[in-house]
Amino acid sequence: ASHGGFVTFVGHDTEGVAYLTMGGGCHGCSMSKMTMLEGVQTTLIEQVPGVLKVRDITDHAAGSNPYYS
Repeated sequence: ASHGGFVTFVGHDTEGVAYLTMGGGCHGCSMSKMTMLEGVQTTLIEQVPGVLKVRDITDHAAGSNPYYS
């Protein structure tokens, strides 16, 4: 992302859910849910066979400089 944000793949389950965390500028950002669902999830479903949805497991309230407080 242009603000230094990134997504990290953590794992997946047998029901097609990919578990991801967000970092950089995405960590705690008020738009992180929209980014995850409208950007990341859409792309993964289109590009990765078997992925049906994504789940953000980031603790957005934690960290040294989260946007959420």
